[in-house]
Formats: sequence, structure tokens, C-alpha cells
Amino acid sequence: MILLTGGKILREPFFRVLQPSPISEPLGAMVVAASSIPVIYLLTKYIKRFGEEINSQSLLSQAADLRVDLYASSVIVVSVFASLIGYLFIEGVVGSALSILVLKMGVIQVWNSVLVLMDAVVNTDRLEQIK
Repeated sequence: MILLTGGKILREPFFRVLQPSPISEPLGAMVVAASSIPVIYLLTKYIKRFGEEINSQSLLSQAADLRVDLYASSVIVVSVFASLIGYLFIEGVVGSALSILVLKMGVIQVWNSVLVLMDAVVNTDRLEQIK
């Protein structure tokens, strides 16, 4: 599902690079994206810490996904600001980059899910012996 979404989302920003237009509600977009940054950051740290404590690949994968959301929100704030000051094409470039990132994360999550289903979790004791 993530892979299909990333592919579909890639189409829209590509056309916005070719035919840039102003954002309809730039301040609303900036407020929502900026206010989500601290919330996502704290949630990412909590889920990662808990995932490491219980050695859960699923939680660690979710924390990695949230970290990408954190970066995406930061880039969106910059993109909307750039659009406000007249660089309209930036929104399309950033949208294209984010959709490629969604595709990449989709592939990684599918792979991590397969590993979890196969019970291929890293054995920390064995890893210490190897080091």
C-alpha cells in the first residue's frame, strides 16, 4: 500500500515543478507542519527507546518511519516558506523528493516486516560475541 501511495503521490509534484502555482493555504500548512515536529520527535524517541528495551523490530521500524515523518515535516515547512517568498517550483521539487522517500521507506518496511515474520531478529548476545 505504501509503495502504491508513493508512486501515485510522485505524479502530482512532478507536474507542480513544470507548472508551479501558489499554495492555497500556506500559513495553515506551515502551522500544522511546524507544530507536528516536536510531537513527532518526542514520540520517535519514546518508541525507539521502548523498542530497544524489548528488542522489538516492529517498534524500531515504526520509530524509523516516524523519524522520516519528522524530516518530511521539517522540509515541508521550508518548502512552504520558499513558496511564500516566490520560489513556487520548490514545492514540486520537495514533493517529488518526499514521494521518492515514501517509496524507499515502503521497500524498507516491507523488508523489515518479512524479517519479523521470519523471526530474523538480531541476537544481541551473538552480536557482542562477534564484536
